[in-house]
Amino acid sequence: MNSNNGFWIGLVILIILVVGGYFIFASQAPATSGDVTQGTDVTGDTTDTSGTPAATPSKPTLTTNPTPIVSNSTALVNGAVTPNGSQTTYWYEYGKTSALGGSTAPQTTGSGYLSIAAPAYIKGLSPSTTYYFRLVGSNAAGTVSGQVYTFTTDTTPPPVVATPAVSSAEATNVTRTGATVGGLVTANGVPTSYWFEYGTKADLGSTTPLTVAGSGTGVQNVTAPLTNLKPATKYFYRLNAENKFGTVNGSILSFTTAK
Repeated sequence: MNSNNGFWIGLVILIILVVGGYFIFASQAPATSGDVTQGTDVTGDTTDTSGTPAATPSKPTLTTNPTPIVSNSTALVNGAVTPNGSQTTYWYEYGKTSALGGSTAPQTTGSGYLSIAAPAYIKGLSPSTTYYFRLVGSNAAGTVSGQVYTFTTDTTPPPVVATPAVSSAEATNVTRTGATVGGLVTANGVPTSYWFEYGTKADLGSTTPLTVAGSGTGVQNVTAPLTNLKPATKYFYRLNAENKFGTVNGSILSFTTAK
């Protein structure tokens, strides 16, 4: 074999080794992660499973409970809505066919990144009848619809309806970087939870954790601390409460942190 043939054969072998090594490395490299799917009816590219806010507000994320509590003329439907940074309302569409046609009154869940229960009470139904329903959520980024499910009414009488009562109260202990917000909650005999929304604009955006208010009938004075606020800044806030019959929003109040 002459020297020229040996040179070219060696060059071809070197190229094969380099290219083969690259593909072996690429096949073993870890895959990059994209948006996290949250197992919901409709998922926007909004938050990961740790609840970290996305860079910009986006459409709500919905989850529907497929098994409502029914009577001979009513249905307690439930699900969850994550507002994803924009003031969000939700409602349920329902009807005797998959075309739906009826809807519950819109209810507000705020604009935070916390997943909020989304109950509603459907009335005026026919006994022993199958209905179709779905959860719908809407904010400035768009409207999304959940999966359509069915339920069948029975012959039992409807429950006594009692939504919670709430009212926001003036903030206290206002400092440069913190404050305590408060209000009044009445559970009205049904297990109830409450939370506060707050932010530097009237559309709020941040939330405190959901807190259990119990199921008593007396008025409760509730509070929550807000921390890591900006000095000399006006903040808006309100108290919200919910039980299986629906969500109730308190009035929006404000305070200004110290300089």
